[in-house]
Amino acid sequence: MFKDSALKTKENWKIDTQIKELQNELSDAYRILGFAYYEKMKANDKAVRDSFNVKSKNLIEEIDQKSNQLATLRESKTVLTQKRCEQCSKEVPNDSLFCPYCGASCKESAADE
Repeated sequence: MFKDSALKTKENWKIDTQIKELQNELSDAYRILGFAYYEKMKANDKAVRDSFNVKSKNLIEEIDQKSNQLATLRESKTVLTQKRCEQCSKEVPNDSLFCPYCGASCKESAADE
């Protein structure tokens, strides 16, 4: 059981790191998009406006893709950190002492900690 706990912790850390990296990448993409929009609004040049349209389309696609990846990672983290009853395998609240479905003890053994 200790090995399973260590593996879960390692996987949880890996997902947290990936989430943080994606959040940083999203922040950068939003910053670049905002700066490009600012430049477009400040310029009276048609070439700058056309350049913004192409750049903004690519950035918006990148933002959408990264947002979807972030949602998937967050969902994976939720699944990873769920507590399940060892008897009936149903999801139980993390602070449960007993399974609300089958009544089995959900208290972790000393070996798990």
